[in-house]
Amino acid sequence: MSAELDKLDRLFFAASELQRSAKSSYDSLLAFYGENAHSTPSDTEFWAALTLFVEKFAVAQKALLLERKEKAEREARRMQREQAQAGRALQVRSEPPNTVDKDARARMLAQPTWDMGRGAEPHQPTDAMPPQAIEGVDITSRLQDDTISHGGLGSPVVVLPSR
Repeated sequence: MSAELDKLDRLFFAASELQRSAKSSYDSLLAFYGENAHSTPSDTEFWAALTLFVEKFAVAQKALLLERKEKAEREARRMQREQAQAGRALQVRSEPPNTVDKDARARMLAQPTWDMGRGAEPHQPTDAMPPQAIEGVDITSRLQDDTISHGGLGSPVVVLPSR
């Protein structure tokens, strides 16, 4: 029986040391959070407050990580859009300036300039002078005379002699 008593004494001593160590660690923990054994009515309230803090911290951390992830995804999408726009701009600049369809260009060149797709009749001047009638006219002197007579504004009016 004495062997069993010695064994129980050793276990009791080990348990007492563990209790003192736990009490000392608990007091250190209370001091770390600005509390002491007299300011905290019970251990349960202290642990409840600490647990609540840890839970709220975890929720805030998850929200922050989610926000950072979404921001990184938005930034990646923005960069892809900018690269795509830059690629399109580069492609537009690299295309030849005259990219008109050859058939459309041929139709446009075959069309009379007075028509231009509007179906209008060409303007026929009624008092047009034949080229032979103006061969002997000095146009430069007429231009100078008309420019001077209109105040020298540089907007010459060519008046050709009538027949």
